Amino acid sequence: MAKAKLDHREARRTKVLEQQMAAWRHAGQLREYIAAMAERIGSMDGAEAKAATEWLAWATEHVARVDPLNSRLAMPPDPEPKAEDLRQRI
Repeated sequence: MAKAKLDHREARRTKVLEQQMAAWRHAGQLREYIAAMAERIGSMDGAEAKAATEWLAWATEHVARVDPLNSRLAMPPDPEPKAEDLRQRI
């Protein structure tokens, strides 16, 4: 039973780590796109530039929210495994 609990905890931590990595990579791709947006906006003027700049500002704020490196880095909580979670590991 102790081994099953340990395996469950390790699987959960691995899943969280992989989700964070995927979110970090996604944020990096979004930042690349935002940089291209900013470059393109430099060639716009008037209402078109204003609308694009508003979109750029929102996108920049969004990336800051979804990048896991902008959040507290800590060990994820270890929820108590359910009986069925442990049965799968025995």
